[in-house]
Order: sequence, then structure tokens, then C-alpha cells
Amino acid sequence: MSSKGIFIVVIISCLLSSCGDKPKDIPAENQQNVAEKQTTEMLVEKIIKKRKQVVDQLKTLKPSEANGLYEIYKKENDSLIFEIEDLELNTLIAYVSFYSEDGQNLVLPDSVKLKEKLLNKADLQFWEIGEGMTAIKAKHDFYLNIFKNYVTPDYRDFISINSEEDKYLYAADAGLSISLQDLGKRVLSWENFIVKHQGSKLMPQAKETYEYYQWDYLFGLDNTPTMERTTAEIYPENRTEFKQFIKENPNSYTSHLAQIVLNNKGSYESLVAKIKDERAGHIY
Repeated sequence: MSSKGIFIVVIISCLLSSCGDKPKDIPAENQQNVAEKQTTEMLVEKIIKKRKQVVDQLKTLKPSEANGLYEIYKKENDSLIFEIEDLELNTLIAYVSFYSEDGQNLVLPDSVKLKEKLLNKADLQFWEIGEGMTAIKAKHDFYLNIFKNYVTPDYRDFISINSEEDKYLYAADAGLSISLQDLGKRVLSWENFIVKHQGSKLMPQAKETYEYYQWDYLFGLDNTPTMERTTAEIYPENRTEFKQFIKENPNSYTSHLAQIVLNNKGSYESLVAKIKDERAGHIY
């Protein structure tokens, strides 16, 4: 389950556990805070206003300063989006029920259409994340459009790669939502970033994402494995993909690991252990 999916589940649990609580009088000193409680409309306007401020501010900053603004702004924006998710929890829970009986067409009630239109004003959208859950997120090119002309090359590439990947849901219901071939492209994107931007402040995040994708590329996920978990027999289509990847990217470290997988004659457990050892000793 994704981090947003976990977030939503936690909120649901908290709401359910509080349903039986006896209402309490609100202390006088807190009544003003209750009266000023944020609405979705207010938060959306806050996001729009902040974005304009950031765009104006970037015109006065050096690239290194723009990098710092990106990091601060993204955290603040994510926080505001989480607040909207909290307010729109009932809509997010019900969202998947708006599909037609055949599950092919999304038929939104007018009230949800209005919320969707409101979110679009701030370049936000509803985003299904699997397991019957829906989140709210910024559109894939949200940060790229704002920062691409102002940040340093490593930050520009970092934001650009994330923007491209954010077009599609990566995984849901313990399985890949993209093809293994497309996952291989993600691996290469981050591998190239690491080679190109040695010393970048973003290197820890890049390596973490790279290694995460690389492991999934080699072994798959629970519901979309690349091989039998008992015999380590690679499924034919995945064997073909590994061979093609190696052929096209002979100098890739991932090709080295894929070749180990292809050559494996032992158990699944021994293969996992070998790949772990190989990666632990790898120097970037």
C-alpha cells in the first residue's frame, strides 16, 4: 500500500474510533479556532496564492536558492493537500463507488464534479491508488512547470524524472500497475541521474528510489512476481525482458544483476541473498 493509502486508512481508523466519544463542551479559548476552521475552498485558494508568490519569488533567486525554495514549498504544499484530504475524506472513501456497473466508466455526482473542478483550479486531482482507495495529489507537472527554469541542473532533472513517473500509478493491490519494461526505463532514469549528478544533495533520495525500482524490476511484487517464488524459475516474458535490457544497456549495473538472475541455478532464497550481497558491495 502506498504512503497516501496508509495515511487515509489511519484517518479512517481515527474517525471510527472517535464515533462513540461523548461530545464535550468546547473551551472558550478554543471557540475562535473552531470558528476559523479551514474549508476546502479556503485551502485551495491558499495553494493558488502561494504558488503565485513562489513563481514571483523565483525570479529574484539564484539557482541554489531556488533549490531550497523547492524543498520548502513542496513540503508546505503537501501539507495543505493532506489537509484537503482530511476534509474530503467521505468523498475519497466513496469515490470508487461512482463507477458504472461494468466498472469502465466513472459517473461522478454533481457535488463531486464541483469538487473536482475546484481542485483543478489549483492543478490538483483525485487519484485512485488501489485497494478501493483514492487520494488527492498535485498534477504530474505541477512542480516542473514552476521550477524547471530556475533550479540547478540536478534539481531540474530530479523534478523532471518525478514528473514523468507521476503520470502513471506505479503499483496497487500488491502488484505493478506498469509493465516490467516501463519499470526498467525508470531504473535507467535514476541510474543515469546518479552517474550524471555525483555530489548532488539529492543523491540519497535518488539512490533510494533507484534501489527500490531495481529490486522490483528483478523480483517483482507479490501479485506480479518475475519468477516462481518456490523454484526461482523466471517467467518466459520476464526472461525475454531481462535479455533485451542487457542487450540494450550492457554497461548498466542493473544489467549485471539481471544476468545473475538469468544465470541462477539455485533456490529463490539463495538468489535473493546473492543479489543483496552484490548490491551491498556496490560502489556508486
